[in-house]
Amino acid sequence: MYQQRIQKLRAAMADYSCDGLYVLKQVNIRYLTGYTGGGAFLLLTENGAFLITDSRYLEQAQTECPHLDVRLYDNTSKTSFYSVLFDAAHEAGVTRLGFECDHILYSDYEKLKAAAGALPLLPISGAVESMRRTKDPQEIAWIREACACTDDVFAQLMDVIRAGMTEKELEWEIMHRMQLTGNGNYSEFATLSGVNGSYPHGKGVYTKKIQPGDFITMDFGCKCHGYYADMTRTVLVGTPTDKQREIYGIVQEAQRLSAAAVAPGVPAKEIDRIGRDYIISKGYGAYFGHGMGHGLGLEIHEAPFVRASSDAILQPWDVITVEPGIYIPGWGGIRIEDSILVTDMGSESLFRSSKNLICL
Repeated sequence: MYQQRIQKLRAAMADYSCDGLYVLKQVNIRYLTGYTGGGAFLLLTENGAFLITDSRYLEQAQTECPHLDVRLYDNTSKTSFYSVLFDAAHEAGVTRLGFECDHILYSDYEKLKAAAGALPLLPISGAVESMRRTKDPQEIAWIREACACTDDVFAQLMDVIRAGMTEKELEWEIMHRMQLTGNGNYSEFATLSGVNGSYPHGKGVYTKKIQPGDFITMDFGCKCHGYYADMTRTVLVGTPTDKQREIYGIVQEAQRLSAAAVAPGVPAKEIDRIGRDYIISKGYGAYFGHGMGHGLGLEIHEAPFVRASSDAILQPWDVITVEPGIYIPGWGGIRIEDSILVTDMGSESLFRSSKNLICL
């Protein structure tokens, strides 16, 4: 699998007019090599692949990547890394070195440029990310596993949520259960109730106690073998008011309409337009300010992005989210989100958790 990915990237290097590529982003390195640690960088050449790391990760790199030439640099020296990098590049006969320009600090670029000397440097954008977008069967299986674990955690929470607990306590319950589910990896994004629900990603406001009549928006996902799930459900503690039923129904229908349109060949911005137009038609367009969704994989937000400005066309084996919401300051908010697999014929939701209004 990893050798095939490396070969595919090597073939693409010709399109970028380089015969060497310096990969900095850790999830891109993981995708290409299977290395799960940190503190490592990849130099890919026409005939070689060098994983450059320091003593903290050397054994792990050698164990996980026996197919690579693992090189050691001294992280106590300011020049050791670049010396090792360019020694390998010269050894491999690199004449034009590409580098991931989206993932390097300007100060580090200046160091790279100084160390390169006469070797031309070419900024490369999105080379690995474009490969990562289309998921292979193993990646899809891992995302399915993460989604199934997330469904299990959500079901457990229905017996846990109660009035009087704080948002922080509920967040702990979610995190604890995600740690014990699947392969023990987890991610969490937001757990908000009542008026705090108007913060779409309201990190750091977890002091509020959950009250009867509060909506609770839970945005979370398990993470299995490095791959994310992403689900949002909004539940109610108590009996809904007419306004709560109305707005929940609008978000639910917007999510259904947009999700139903997901298929290969559909512009991503069309998925955004469908759900957004429905919310606008109901008079709440001013309260839906974010994009309809995003790609999902080794990162929680990756290509393709599902928003009005996107020029992406959905293609088979994309995994995206569809997540409309309405957020009203002083009142609260509702979001419903699924992770969806684009298939060769249409699409498939990867969650089984109900999107109907659940009243606890």
